[in-house]
Amino acid sequence: MPPRPGIRAHLVSMGSVTAVTLLTLGAYLVAMLLLGRNLPRDRFGYVTLWVYALNLLGAASLLGFPNAVLRHVARERMVRSRWSRLFAPLSLTSAVVCLAGALLFRRIYGAPWPDVFLLFAAGLLVGSSLLPVTLLQIFRRFALAQGLYTLWRPVLLVSVAAMLLWGRVRVTTVFLVVAAGGALQLGLALRALRGAPRGEEPISLRSLAPDAAVFSGLYLAAMLILRLDSFFLPKLMDLDALGMYSALSFVTLTGYGVVSLAVGQVLNPKLASREPVPMRSLAVLIVLGGVAAGLLLAAASNRLLPFVFGSRYAGDHRAVVAALAAAGVLQVLYALPSSRIGILASRRALRAFLVISLSSLAVDAVLLSVLVPRHGLVGAAGATACTWAWRTGGAWVVARLTT
Repeated sequence: MPPRPGIRAHLVSMGSVTAVTLLTLGAYLVAMLLLGRNLPRDRFGYVTLWVYALNLLGAASLLGFPNAVLRHVARERMVRSRWSRLFAPLSLTSAVVCLAGALLFRRIYGAPWPDVFLLFAAGLLVGSSLLPVTLLQIFRRFALAQGLYTLWRPVLLVSVAAMLLWGRVRVTTVFLVVAAGGALQLGLALRALRGAPRGEEPISLRSLAPDAAVFSGLYLAAMLILRLDSFFLPKLMDLDALGMYSALSFVTLTGYGVVSLAVGQVLNPKLASREPVPMRSLAVLIVLGGVAAGLLLAAASNRLLPFVFGSRYAGDHRAVVAALAAAGVLQVLYALPSSRIGILASRRALRAFLVISLSSLAVDAVLLSVLVPRHGLVGAAGATACTWAWRTGGAWVVARLTT
């Protein structure tokens, strides 16, 4: 029997969002690969550090309010609401957060003022676009929303390719391009909302603040735990080490990240529809497949890394790749309980989940501070794997509270 139209539309939406996500992610990965091959290792490390700071500011600058709106304001209410009144206060919030973040970036890493200004501008533009993107999601324009929110990534790829054809890649120009991509995606997202229905019912940010605080903490912790090792390495070692570590992470963790994303895309609608999901069987398959892939990556890493990034990345890094692969397996495994928590958890369970996420940051910071000075990149990868073990185990405990 053919699927009902509602189910078919649901599947089409899922497929289109996944396709757009993979395309923009692929554009970003290719751009970073080209930069890694054509910049000195320390400059590549600096570019990845700046981009990671941008991703952090983009996720945190609106303090979780778009997620709270998505959770509490249904489409039927949104069409009656004065949702355009949200832009002014949240844009000011984003500006304050991004300014503080950019100044902190300069204080910690001594970045030049032009790079600091571009980090502020890019963070503000990319972060502010999350609100109109969220509204587009509520109005069921899923693929458009996803494509617009990550539009800066294909803009970056096109610009890097153009710079390579021109024969010169300048780091500050790369940052300027990212800021321009953020301006483009914000402008297009606002334009896409022009014809959206609206009414006169107010939306109170104060009533959304408690959940916004929880979501802000969760997303900030999630972004930091993915990149805390990269933020620590320039201070505990140097930018050259970060460049090498970024290349190793690229080769090792990209596949695990894509699988983790796919797991979430598949599980979320099933859990929302209360369909049975064989969590234990999926976990066993993830562990077996992930460990096998990790062993292959570690065995091939001495040849694979120079092939992908060039001869200056040659060396024996099998121990680093093995530890990063363990972190990758745990990251995919984490997608199972986190999907359940995100869809089914009560506010109490979400708060417990937040405690686990924040404690993971503390664990990671302590392990990095202890292991990196003694063991270098192996210590950084080992700290990351141990932290993901802590976070994944805690997530499974919290997920049991939702049953």
